[in-house]
Amino acid sequence: MPRRAAWLVVAALLLGGLAASRGERVEANMPQCAARGALVGYLAQRYGEAPAWAGLSDGGQSMLELLVNPDKGSWSLIGTRAGRQSCLVSAGEGARFIAVPLTGSDS
Repeated sequence: MPRRAAWLVVAALLLGGLAASRGERVEANMPQCAARGALVGYLAQRYGEAPAWAGLSDGGQSMLELLVNPDKGSWSLIGTRAGRQSCLVSAGEGARFIAVPLTGSDS
C-alpha cells in the first residue's frame, strides 16, 4: 500500500472512531493514559484486544497502534511518544480486516 494511502486509512479510522465511538467504551475506571504495557494489558483483559497494526512518525519518536478483537469487532487506537505514557485516542466497534495489497509506489 502506498505510504499516503496508509495514512489515509489511519486518518479514516481515527475520524470515524471519533464520530462513531459508543459511550459504553468510555468507562469511569478506564485509563485514558498509562504506561504502554498497562494500557495494552487493560485493553486485552477488558476487551480481548491485541495489537494488529503499528506505525511510527516524528522520526520514530511517536507511535500509533491499533488494537483489535477480531471476534467481537471492538478496536482501540492508542498513541505513544518515546519515553512517555500511552494514551487512548479513540475506540469503537465494527472492526473488520480488509485485504489490501502491499505493492505499489509511494504516491
